Amino acid sequence: MNEPRIFIPTRDSGKWISEFLDAYRRAGVEPLYVVDVRSCDRTLSILRDKGAEVVEFRPSADFAEAGMVEFGARRAGTRWVLRLDDDEFPSQALLHWMKDTAKLAGYAAWSISRRELSWRNDALVYSQWPTRIDIADGVHFNGQLRLWEASGVSYIEKIHSCGIEPPSKFGRAPAGICFAHFNNLLRSLPERLEKVRTYAAWDQSLAWRLADESLPELTDSALHSFNSEGVEEFEALALRTRASDAFSDGCLTLEEQRLLAVESQRWMGEVIRAAQGTVARHRAETAAFRAAVPLLGPAIRVIAECYCTAGRLSGSTALQSRGAALWNLSRER
Repeated sequence: MNEPRIFIPTRDSGKWISEFLDAYRRAGVEPLYVVDVRSCDRTLSILRDKGAEVVEFRPSADFAEAGMVEFGARRAGTRWVLRLDDDEFPSQALLHWMKDTAKLAGYAAWSISRRELSWRNDALVYSQWPTRIDIADGVHFNGQLRLWEASGVSYIEKIHSCGIEPPSKFGRAPAGICFAHFNNLLRSLPERLEKVRTYAAWDQSLAWRLADESLPELTDSALHSFNSEGVEEFEALALRTRASDAFSDGCLTLEEQRLLAVESQRWMGEVIRAAQGTVARHRAETAAFRAAVPLLGPAIRVIAECYCTAGRLSGSTALQSRGAALWNLSRER
């Protein structure tokens, strides 16, 4: 097989796995499923009843990167592989783009933009949380290293990673090439919170730093800057797999509230400092951010506010000036 193979690590996904497999087949794709042998529901039997290609694996810990990613990549049987989770789905543009493997050959791995889907007022939207914006080399939104040469990368067993060691140089898929994350649609808030707590048992700081992905109801909606553009193709699948909207305002403990605030703010600060370094290296701050504005949309104003706030708190006039410049750029659209 010349085209990249999609492989999917999965555990206890029986509530939605059938609908996702049907959607793959409608798109002309037959993925390889790597099923955690510890699954307690009907995931394995559903896949087998539907004639899916399945292999079983026992990971060393409670996350897919604990061996399942490497095992699936090597069992896929193709030079290139695309790793997706059981609650993710590729856009048609991604499926079409990755078929041209000649374009992929310049790098051992490629980063692809992921859309974190949610329902807001019965509209399907995705989050534009500021820390997901990478301007290290042009503008890349919420990039995930998911497409790689199976034998051309080093594998790692680290939670909240992509399962591979990021190469020193990797490709970034063009704008519009993306896949969607259905986590917030498939699971109720209590279920997602329990998932964050499970991850926190392995790495507390990292789990709460990235909790905005799984807990949009409990984080600042203005910072999410929800956008519906470009996710229409996922709506039919989203409606077929929609979970209940269980919600509780008091579901976080006081310590969890503190961790969520502290770790997310710390991460925001790190992203801002990294952006400063990029700007300094390229010596073209205004031009770089002006190029970013059409891609970021309302999120550019959120970043501007972050710069201004950081500047006020730290007393840095440079940060405040940068925030003002970004705000002015956002008004040029």
